[in-house]
Amino acid sequence: MDIKNISEFLDKFKNILSKGYGLRDVIIVSVKDITGLDIKIEKIKISNDTAFIKTSPVIKSEIYLKKEKILQKINSNFKYPVLKDIR
Repeated sequence: MDIKNISEFLDKFKNILSKGYGLRDVIIVSVKDITGLDIKIEKIKISNDTAFIKTSPVIKSEIYLKKEKILQKINSNFKYPVLKDIR
């Protein structure tokens, strides 16, 4: 396998991971890196291009304050922006 084939192969996985568990895992890691807060995967729901996080108001406020940085970090993991908002 040459580099081009490997790249195409990995791109398939990026597309698969752009929704569902893969994206939720990226959200968890991004929020943890930027805020230091832990979020459980079952507390995250994805609808269209928005992530909904069910958690305490204190944690939601912290995420809201750093939302732009979190969104940039999440979207940098994919070929194209997958999230436009976190609520």
